[in-house]
Amino acid sequence: MRKFFFVLFLFVLFVSCVPEQSIRSFSVVTWNCYLFFDSRDDGNEYSGFKAKDGYNDAVYKKRIKDVAIMMSKNLGDADLIVLEEVESNVVLFDLLEAGLKKKGFLYYGIASDGSSPLSVGFISKYCPDDITLNKAGSTRLVLELSFELNGDMIAVIAIHATSRLNGGESERFEEFSLMRSIADENEGKVVLLCGDFNTDPRYSESGLAYIKDPISINAPLVVTGDPGECSSGIYFSQALDYMNDIGKGTYLYDGEWFFYDNIFLSKEAFDLIGWEYSTSNIIKPYESVDLNGNPLKFDPSTSRGMSDHLPLKCTLLYN
Repeated sequence: MRKFFFVLFLFVLFVSCVPEQSIRSFSVVTWNCYLFFDSRDDGNEYSGFKAKDGYNDAVYKKRIKDVAIMMSKNLGDADLIVLEEVESNVVLFDLLEAGLKKKGFLYYGIASDGSSPLSVGFISKYCPDDITLNKAGSTRLVLELSFELNGDMIAVIAIHATSRLNGGESERFEEFSLMRSIADENEGKVVLLCGDFNTDPRYSESGLAYIKDPISINAPLVVTGDPGECSSGIYFSQALDYMNDIGKGTYLYDGEWFFYDNIFLSKEAFDLIGWEYSTSNIIKPYESVDLNGNPLKFDPSTSRGMSDHLPLKCTLLYN
């Protein structure tokens, strides 16, 4: 496993990275914001998002404005927002400039090594104490953030896993193995594994499996809906918590809902010490869905819609 130095971009220069005191809650949102390219055409853009397709500065600026308004209204009370499918730091900076800095988001960065046109980025109200980019072989980059809040550590490990378009299960197995090794290095902290996993925890595969499924014996990430079953390598999944239904899913494909977007929690989130799991919910902004509540992905030809994924929010409370 390789670890990379990460440069944190500060929206407000000379902001001190001293943590706030007596923080009572810490909320994390993960959202695949769908092919969020900036307006600079450098040849790596997908079809429909090139200058020749009409994806110009005006279209981009309108998208930034619309998304920033939606995020401010619906995600603005979060402390950390992890975004998948972001092209560059320019997108993150422009979102902050368009209104999110007024909500307290001062820090931002992107996990990119130039190997992919789209990456995982984040915006945060708190300055991370440590940021690392992790990679093993040909896996996608895994972003690792650490926050010391009220003297206790929280580790957020984020990924946009390999697409299911061409299968991708072996690649996801390697990526989830990498996430597991990073989580093991953070033993003792409250660990949140988040992002677009392109795997629904209700339907096991080799890299991510439900604890009751026999395949889980060899899976690097094992999930459960019962906090009492959490232990080293076994994480809590809101999608499997049938006592507290959070919704049908975050992604709709061919008429079926899937929980591809997840925030899994380690056993330390349920030990009654320090930071503890409180609630989770899927967010359905009216700007992002149709009349049936289905996600509306952004259409560059009309500048309508947001994303084909819905945001997922998880809140911790300090005990």
